[in-house]
Amino acid sequence: MRCGALLLVLSLSGFGVPAHAETTALVPHTIGDQFHSNVVTLVNMTGLRDELIRSRHAVAEEGKQVIQRSFPNYDHAFAEEWARRMERTPVDGYLAAVVAVYERNYTNDDVLEMIQVQRDLSADRQPVLSIQLRSKLAKVADTVESEIASAFKELGAKRGEQIGKQVAAEHPEWLTRPDRSESSSMPGK
Repeated sequence: MRCGALLLVLSLSGFGVPAHAETTALVPHTIGDQFHSNVVTLVNMTGLRDELIRSRHAVAEEGKQVIQRSFPNYDHAFAEEWARRMERTPVDGYLAAVVAVYERNYTNDDVLEMIQVQRDLSADRQPVLSIQLRSKLAKVADTVESEIASAFKELGAKRGEQIGKQVAAEHPEWLTRPDRSESSSMPGK
């Protein structure tokens, strides 16, 4: 499932960044307070927080279906409770992951230009990208997308496992359904 973490990259892709862009090694750079603040501003401007909040229900429902298919001997109450708790997961960790990816892959100048692009988009003006930013986006778009997807998958798996263990500890009776004679092992073990 594609997540909204790539709003900026995807919105900019219509301005000359090829979808099949190559990845390149990047020169590490120092992340100062101002640079970090600028990246946070950029990520906040994309509306990612709201999109992640809106998508929590669908993600939790998808996970619930996976649990029900993977552990058919579990009481359905287990998957229901897991999904309820998963849906309440704060999105701050996901936002922090996006910020970290942007900090690794872009410079402060890149971020400042992307902030201006977001401002132009918000004001219904045609954004203008420098040749340097177009080139940079072409070089790192796949890397950024991959790093964000990996971070989201890792965060979701860790949170899902934590919740599974909590629910199993609180309701061990849900690990087998009365109408089933066998029990499956707990998710995450």
